[in-house]
Amino acid sequence: MKKVALVCVGSFNPVTFMHLRMFVLAKDYLYNKLQWNVIGGIISPVHDDYKKKNLATARQRCRMVELALEEHNLPWLKSSKWETEQKTWSRTIETLEYHQVVCNGGQTDNEITTKIAKDARELETDEHVQVMLLCGSDVIESFTVPGLWKEEHLDTICKKFGIVCIAREGSNIEEILRHSNLTRYAEDIVVVPEWFKNQVSSTAVREAVRQGQCIGMIVPMNVAEFIEEERIYLEDPNLDPDKKKPLAFVYKSIRSPDSEDAYNRALTNAGWRTALIPVLNFQDRGVPELQEALMRPDSYSGLILTTPRAVDALAIAERTLEGDWKANLAKWNQKPVYAIGEGTAAEARNVGLTNIMGENSGNEAALAEVIKANKSKHQIKLLFPCGNLRLETLRVALLEHDIPVEFLECYETTAHPNLVALVRDQIATLGFPDVNVFFSPSGVQFMDQILRAESIAFKQTKYVAIGPTTAKALESAGYHVSAVAEHPNPERVVAALKKFQ
Repeated sequence: MKKVALVCVGSFNPVTFMHLRMFVLAKDYLYNKLQWNVIGGIISPVHDDYKKKNLATARQRCRMVELALEEHNLPWLKSSKWETEQKTWSRTIETLEYHQVVCNGGQTDNEITTKIAKDARELETDEHVQVMLLCGSDVIESFTVPGLWKEEHLDTICKKFGIVCIAREGSNIEEILRHSNLTRYAEDIVVVPEWFKNQVSSTAVREAVRQGQCIGMIVPMNVAEFIEEERIYLEDPNLDPDKKKPLAFVYKSIRSPDSEDAYNRALTNAGWRTALIPVLNFQDRGVPELQEALMRPDSYSGLILTTPRAVDALAIAERTLEGDWKANLAKWNQKPVYAIGEGTAAEARNVGLTNIMGENSGNEAALAEVIKANKSKHQIKLLFPCGNLRLETLRVALLEHDIPVEFLECYETTAHPNLVALVRDQIATLGFPDVNVFFSPSGVQFMDQILRAESIAFKQTKYVAIGPTTAKALESAGYHVSAVAEHPNPERVVAALKKFQ
C-alpha cells in the first residue's frame, strides 16, 4: 500500500477548523478511493519574511497550530517549524524537498521525523514515504496565472510529489485541469470533493477578533484563548497613523509615468492609502487609417470617443498631420463629438475639439441615448476610433436605430507585462487591500486570474466599479460589487468609497 505524508504550507494566521478538516478529508478519501495510507500530516507555517498584512509572529502561529493539535485526537498530524527557522521565506518546492528527506529517515526534524518516519517503519514495507502537497482549489487556480509560478517548480511539484486538492465551494478544478496548461498534470492532482459549504477563513477570523466578536467553534478553543491572551490581531496603539488608514488597490491605466493620477490624488486626500496598479498596456496601431479618416471630415457626421486612449490616438495622428489637421479641425468642430466621462472630454478639448456632447453620460448605454436624440444629424456614418477590446453595447444600440458607425481600431489593449509582479509587490509591501477599485471591463478581465490565485484573501475585500459597465463585468466574473460611482470622476469615486472608511 502506498504510504503518503501530506504537507500543507501557508500562513495559518490563525489555524482554523477548516485547515484540520482538509487533512481529515484527504486522509479518508485517499484510503477509501485509492487505497493509499496517509501515515502523517505536516502543517508548515510560513516564515515571518512573507510580508502579509496582519501576519502574527512565527512563534505565535506555530504555537497556535500546536495548541490546535493538542486539543484534538489527531496524533498523525504534526506542526513543522522548519520554514519559520530559515533565514528567509522558503518556496513551496523547497519545503516539499526537505520534508521528503526527513520523512524517509534523512536529516532529523525532531517531531516530524521521529513520528512519521517511525510510523513508516512500523508498516514493515520497503516503500518510501511519498510527500504530497495538500492545498485548496485557490492554489490550483494560481498555477494558471502566467508568471506566478516557475515552470520547472510547477513540473517538479506535480510530477515528483503530486498534489491533493480540496475542492472548495464554487470552484471547478476538473474544468481547470481540462482546459488550461495543467492538463498535462491531471493524473498528478487528486481532487477531493468538499460537500459542505464553508466560508471560514483566517482573514474572517482576524476581522472578527478586531471587531470584538466571538471566534469559538471557528478555531479550537485553546487557540481562541491564546489569541485573547496574546492580544493578537488587535489594532496596535503604537501603529503609524498612516497605516491605520484603509487601503485601496486602484486598477487603471496610467496616462504618463510622470503625471499624477487624479483619482489616486483624490483618494489620498480623502484619507485612503492607495496602490495604483497599471493593469493595462496599450499599443498604437491603425494610425495611418485614422489619419486618412481625419482628413475626410465630410465623410462623417461626427466622432465618438469613449476612452482617453482613443483621444491619445487622435493626438498622435494630429502631430503627424500637423497643418492638415488644423485645416480640417474647423469642419470637425461643426459636428458632434460624443465623449464618455469628463476625463475623455477634457482630453478631446486638448486636441482642439470643442463641440463635445455626452460627457456626463458615464457609460456606453447612456451615451447611446444622447446619440439617438441627435439621430437626424447622422444620416452618414459616425467615426468611432476604438481599441480591440471595445464593448458591443454602443454598436448594438446604434444598429437598432439605424445609425451608421465606422469602427476604426487604433490601439490594442493587453495586460501590463509585469502585472503579476506589480500586484505581488504591493501585497508584500502594503498587505491585502480593503477595497479594489476597477476602472474598466478590461481591467477585470486581466486581473481575474490573479484575484483567484489569492481567492480567500480577496474574497474578504470590497469591490467598487467606476460605472455600471465595469460593475457588470465584475458581477459576470463572480465578484460581489459593493458600490458603483454615480459618474466617472474622482469626486464620485471618493463618494462611493466613503462608506468603507
